[in-house]
Amino acid sequence: MNILILGLRENNPNIGGIENVSWQLAKEWKDMGCQVFSLSFLKSLVPSDCQSVFEESYYFPNTDYGTVVEENKEYLLALISKHDIQIILNQISNLPSVLSLCDKVKRQVTTPLQWITTVHYDINFQLKARRNNFFIKELLGTKLKLWIKDIASFVYFRFFQKYKIAREERELYLDMVRVSDKTVLLSEASLIRLAGMLPSSEHGKLYSIPNPIKLKPLCSLPKKKQLLYVGRLELGLKRVDRLIKIWSVLEPEFPDWEFVIVGDGDYRYFYEAMCRNLGLKNIRFTGYTNPATYYSESSILCLSSSSEGFGMVLIEAQMHGCIPVAYDSFDTLHEIIEHGKTGFAVKSFNKHEYISCLRRLMTDEPLRSSMSEECKRSVARFDSKQIASRWIKLFEDKK
Repeated sequence: MNILILGLRENNPNIGGIENVSWQLAKEWKDMGCQVFSLSFLKSLVPSDCQSVFEESYYFPNTDYGTVVEENKEYLLALISKHDIQIILNQISNLPSVLSLCDKVKRQVTTPLQWITTVHYDINFQLKARRNNFFIKELLGTKLKLWIKDIASFVYFRFFQKYKIAREERELYLDMVRVSDKTVLLSEASLIRLAGMLPSSEHGKLYSIPNPIKLKPLCSLPKKKQLLYVGRLELGLKRVDRLIKIWSVLEPEFPDWEFVIVGDGDYRYFYEAMCRNLGLKNIRFTGYTNPATYYSESSILCLSSSSEGFGMVLIEAQMHGCIPVAYDSFDTLHEIIEHGKTGFAVKSFNKHEYISCLRRLMTDEPLRSSMSEECKRSVARFDSKQIASRWIKLFEDKK
């Protein structure tokens, strides 16, 4: 079986997210005897220290992924012909231009070809990102003009823009399912939500397969009294400012605990300034680095996103016995966390409930120990070999 993975960026496992998922699947499929190729618009800016798992890695001649460029279409058609590609796994589901490219290519291909699209984000993520980003006082400060502008933006969103976004999202999903032979969601909950936006005639083209993780023997480190965040330092979806505010309440109560923030991004200096303004001492920013050691030594992982596609950091943390606490703001959460057993799913953006869950864990070492062991056991269902096999069954399903 010859498979081509289509991605926005080079499939580098050191980047994380979609690129890491593609790399993990390609590695397993290669071990199963498949030939796997990679086609991307952009090269990675992060060097890879891993041996390539792809037969060949290709790049579109034109990096303009926002429009359908004729030379890119011809390039893709040539690759399909050259390597007798039978499966195209499209990991770029939110760009109308890529769906249009798919439609044009499928019309010209004469050999058997399945085009399968994966939805790697929360179904209503655009609405959630916009809805939950108003009235951030740390960003607006004391400038009246900024507050007036934000209020005007909120009114526009509340009465006009949210309907426009919802309509555009539905049109995107309709096009996606129409041009794809199969569409894969990361959870049953996401599948049900998307099915509710589509005509019943398209429901048979929807499937759910979670993201994989490579299970491996881990070096067990003694757990520190340490909270952890791993991810991008941005404001749109991740909203690390929520965690900083929560820590500002807990730090005086737990002076022997530390909060470590692993990651980087455009808002790092904003978050660092926020910590200084709050007078926080036991908080540390590491920048971009491999988080494995931090997962191993930390007791609790914190996530405060407005939306997530899957939340890979949750199962990465669980694999290391680091207990996740996250807002219940995305569909896949309950397929990862069993509340009170393998983590805590907190009512969306309820700061007091989040603090209560953390306080409970921070004051109860036996509870942390038992939940840590449950977390390690729970991730077996996401093992990359099992997930890759489910994909192969999907590829072989001809309906």
